[in-house]
Amino acid sequence: MQKKLVFFLVFLMVSSFVFVFLFDTANAAGVTIFVDGDNAVGPWDGSSGHPFRFIQDGIDAVMENGTVYVFAGIYRGNIVINKTINVNGSGKGNVIIDGCGVEDVVNISADHVTIRGCTIKNGTCGIRIYNSSGSMITENTIRDAEYGMFLGSVFNNVIYNNNFLNNTHNAYDLGSNSWDAGYLHGGNYWDDYAGVDRDRDGFGDTSYRIGGAGSLDKHPLMKPFTVPPVADFSYSPLTPTDLQIVTFNDMSTDFNGYIVSWFWDFDDGNTSTLQNATHQYVDNGSYIVTLSVVDDDQAVNKVSRKISVLNVGPTAKFTFFSPFLPKINDTILFTDTSIDTDGTVVSWSWDFGDEATSNVRSPAHNYSAGGTYQVSLRVTDNDGVSDTATEYVTIFISTSPGEDLQKSPLFDYVIFTFLGIAIVVIILVIRKYA
Repeated sequence: MQKKLVFFLVFLMVSSFVFVFLFDTANAAGVTIFVDGDNAVGPWDGSSGHPFRFIQDGIDAVMENGTVYVFAGIYRGNIVINKTINVNGSGKGNVIIDGCGVEDVVNISADHVTIRGCTIKNGTCGIRIYNSSGSMITENTIRDAEYGMFLGSVFNNVIYNNNFLNNTHNAYDLGSNSWDAGYLHGGNYWDDYAGVDRDRDGFGDTSYRIGGAGSLDKHPLMKPFTVPPVADFSYSPLTPTDLQIVTFNDMSTDFNGYIVSWFWDFDDGNTSTLQNATHQYVDNGSYIVTLSVVDDDQAVNKVSRKISVLNVGPTAKFTFFSPFLPKINDTILFTDTSIDTDGTVVSWSWDFGDEATSNVRSPAHNYSAGGTYQVSLRVTDNDGVSDTATEYVTIFISTSPGEDLQKSPLFDYVIFTFLGIAIVVIILVIRKYA
């Protein structure tokens, strides 16, 4: 029994090691493989931390339907793609595949291959496609070749948003393929296109004819293609007041280059060209903030967001001045001391507690009956926000000062306080001299 248990534990350990080995092997030949020509000394397993040095090694290692991501650099030599994969360069000519003048730079013989974001140059053909359908070639620059692209008797491949420069023949197509992606995305830039753009939509008014079987690029680009930047930003605080400074943080990206300028429009007549800006609004309201960015290819993008700036309401305050122990018909002066830190107080509404009111800023009032009255002041600022303050006024009912004093609660309070103090003093004296 003990031997069986030991055998079982050994079996589990061996199985675990085999599983880990197979998992790592599958991961190495994974869905995404990385290539970086700067990794000259290894190790090389295709991971982001240990990328392959050569593109062909990445292609050979990647799984069917996987992606080979190529970091910026110059990669010399020819590559062959014979399985369905994506080859994505870091864009804007940063990934250069140089055939060194020998044969085809890129040779595709599988269906549904995508090549994006590379400069492919210096070969018999920049890209040759045969025995392939459903492939997509986009956002590349293909140059300095005898044929920029050569397509055999193949069908349903899509080629758009590429730049064809300084090739003896820019393209040759013996099959039936699409050389543009319609009016929304357009076609390719051809350095030998002689058409014009009278309607200024960015596309040539006449088609570009591809050599071979007569395929057409129906929406040739008038300028070299570049991927525009993506404008984006955040701001804080999210619900600022007109007394707070708002910080605007640029979050824009440029897939195939870098952003060179920023322009902020705060929708109140103020602007900024800083990457990260600050701004304080002088009044509350809703504003549409727009950030426009320009990248190193002079491509422009912009984004707008609504920001709501809140008002800071007024603070109601007042004081009052009256004779000592005011009585019936004495004049009491009420003085408004309200403040509005982000505007002005524009209206005042007094309630004196005896059904009398006033809209004067600092009124005078006298009472016709004795008692304690609650006086309130409601103020409204220039943005329509209000605040209320309350104080109490006591009016004595007698007509002579002596009677006022004797009948008032204050008189009782003074008398009892005086008596209390006197008693305490007497006790202290007795204790000291007894």
